Amino acid sequence: MMGEKTAARDVASRNMTAMGNKADWIVTLCASCASHLKHNYPQLFADDPEMHEKAQRFADKVVAFSTLMNDILRVPQDAFTSPAVKTTYHAPCHLCRGMGVRKAPHELIRKAGLPFSPAAEEETCCGFGGSYSGKFPQISAQILESKLADVAATGAEQLITECRDASCSCAAVPRRRD
Repeated sequence: MMGEKTAARDVASRNMTAMGNKADWIVTLCASCASHLKHNYPQLFADDPEMHEKAQRFADKVVAFSTLMNDILRVPQDAFTSPAVKTTYHAPCHLCRGMGVRKAPHELIRKAGLPFSPAAEEETCCGFGGSYSGKFPQISAQILESKLADVAATGAEQLITECRDASCSCAAVPRRRD
């Protein structure tokens, strides 16, 4: 995303070698990272058919955490022991728009038995994604202020999102075998 295509291809190649054949699923708690792994890896190797195919196989394994939990592992309602705290949700930009994941987070909130109070601007940017907050801190702060006001308007006691923070943690998860 910063124009360092050679470095990006090198990192992608190393990641694909390290995880590609050893993992059934590749999960990250950062929607920006997941979107990058899924959509940009194949594009990085568009000029190399063999590597492009390898990148596409890798990308096909990338799933969002909520998708893994709800749609693949099908975590049941009785797996949750959450207290019934009024909850709202922030959909990270790269999760809802980049990955197209909208249903699974809501379904997990429902399964957890959390009273849900939707935010009017649930899918509106929080201003933090990627390097944006570092490059444009004043604009980012204004966007965040608006986002937090929208969250406060829900009356929720907790905000749930599917993005860990600015430091991304990627992990390979083996497929359940039962």
